[in-house]
Amino acid sequence: MDPTPTSAPLELWGGVECTVNRVGDRFHDQLVASGHHRRHADIDAIAGLGVRVVRYPVLWERTER
Repeated sequence: MDPTPTSAPLELWGGVECTVNRVGDRFHDQLVASGHHRRHADIDAIAGLGVRVVRYPVLWERTER
């Protein structure tokens, strides 16, 4: 076993805030609050930052309607 640690390059991951949370009887959609739901160019902007992996949601609150 080699005791020398290997130095892997830094991986930069990203994503959009996708929470749909309830406060009392009201639901708050963070994709709407941030404006991302109508800005498809955000994906290109994320890629332009050098992000190689993106966490992207499938929101049941939006698909079960």
